[in-house]
This record gives sequence, structure tokens and C-alpha cells, in this order.
Amino acid sequence: MAEENVNPEEEHTPVEENTEQPEVAKDEFGGEIVIEGKSKVVSRVVSMDSLPEALRVDLSADQLQGIALLNFKDDITAGNGETKDTQIGKGAINNAISAYLFNALSTIPNHYIRADGNYMVIVAGKVLPIEVIFRYKAVGSFAKRYGIDGGPSIMRMVDGIIEPLIEFCLKSDELDDPVIGEGAMIQLGLVGRDTLDTVRRMAIQTANTLKSIFALNNIDLIDGKLEFIENMGGTILLADELSPDSFRLVDFNTGESLDKDIFRKDGSEVTDKYQVVLDRLKAGSEIHTSGAGAGKAGQ
Repeated sequence: MAEENVNPEEEHTPVEENTEQPEVAKDEFGGEIVIEGKSKVVSRVVSMDSLPEALRVDLSADQLQGIALLNFKDDITAGNGETKDTQIGKGAINNAISAYLFNALSTIPNHYIRADGNYMVIVAGKVLPIEVIFRYKAVGSFAKRYGIDGGPSIMRMVDGIIEPLIEFCLKSDELDDPVIGEGAMIQLGLVGRDTLDTVRRMAIQTANTLKSIFALNNIDLIDGKLEFIENMGGTILLADELSPDSFRLVDFNTGESLDKDIFRKDGSEVTDKYQVVLDRLKAGSEIHTSGAGAGKAGQ
């Protein structure tokens, strides 16, 4: 057999490793983007000086490590991203509505610090891998799932307090956010029992407060989605957004939809309807409790 023509030097030449680090996506203020969703972006805050003056908060170096920046995009989606559009002004309106409602919910621990334009300074934290759905009436996907017609009430009275029906969903776009039972969440290690009990209690309190706020402004809150985080100190906080993108809202007098349903149905423009919600909140009863604001960064 003929000898193979092998060059010993080539045979033992080490493979050159690629030591270049992948480029990190950053926001317009130089902060590293850590989460980018369909309608929002979360990034780190490099320094308060890097932000517009309207967003700056007086924080210590330690507190700065515990905050982030939330950017409300003008993108709107439905059907788990199957229907998409960009509607100018939508992000700023949702941010303003969310800021108003987080302030009104200041007695419920939440991530809100300050907002302006499309941006909200928030408490950073670990996002819990579940979404909480609260329902006062059987409509939408819930009614379709169980073959219910007519949108009957599914509230219940507990110790003299009205409570919405609470469902939990696995936070996963890939799996289309499936409904998941409490036992499965605990057995799979998604959340512990104490955390789950805290989230349920906070969700009911949040939903009932929101329903009262909207009712005062001639809007019926039918159902909605809430998300929660665990901050650096281990405290559970209400997070994400509180807007018509996440709630089903109906005008009490006309029955007109004031939420993303109008986009889900035919891709209609939503900014005018969202503006109606914001205008009513601004003009309605001022519900504000002291304690919201910069102090939350230290939670």
C-alpha cells in the first residue's frame, strides 16, 4: 500500500478558536437589551445621566443595579404574533395608561418608578414564568374553550368580597401560553407554593382595584392578563404593563370595545380607542396614594 502523503506540521496545527464575543444589542441610551418582546423592550440602565431628564431618579450606586428601562413600542400583535402592525403613538399611550394605573395601585407592590414618552423606569427582577388571567365574565377564549354563550358572570363572593375567576398560563409563546394547573406549576418547579399564593392574592387585589377604577370612568373591565417579577430582594412585584393591550375593556353605555379586540378582529387602528381610555382616566377621579415613585427602587 502506498504511504499517505501527510505533512506532520499540518496534522498538528491547532484549530484557531473564535474568541470574538457576539455583539450585544443596546438601546438608544447605551443600555444592554435583556428582553425584547412583541410590543416592549427591557434594557439595563447604564446611568441616570444617560436618560432624558424626565426619567431621571436620584439613586445610589447600589439602587441603580436594581432598575431597568421599559420601552413601549408602537408595534401591535394578535394571535401570538400572527397579525402585526405598527400604529404610531400606541406605545406612548399605553405607557401613560400604565403609569397612571401603577400609581393608582401604589399600595400593591409593583415595579413602576417613573415614565415619560415611550419609556418607563422600572424595578428590575426575575420574570416569573407564568401569566395570571383574571375573568369577571365568560367571554373570548374561555367561553370558546367551555362552550359558553352569552358572556355570563363568573365572579364569586368570598368573605364579602367579589373575586374574579383566576387562571394561570405558562409564559411561552412557542407553546401558545397554555393554561396550567397549580399542581403542575409546583411539581415542575416553576414557582413555589408561597410565591403562588402571593401572586394569586395580589392578582385578585389588583383586578378588583382596576375594575373599580375603570367603572368610575364608565368602562367595564371584563378580563385581563397580569405578570409578576421577583426583585433582587426576593419581593414579588406586579410588573409588565396595565393597558388595553392586556385588558378587555368595554364602554358601559355603548358596548363599544376599547381594547385590542378591535385589532384582533380585523386589524383596525387602536390608538383612538386607547386615547379614549387615557382621556377618561385623566379626567376621572384622581386615585393616587403617596408612596409611589423613586422609593420603589430600593425594594
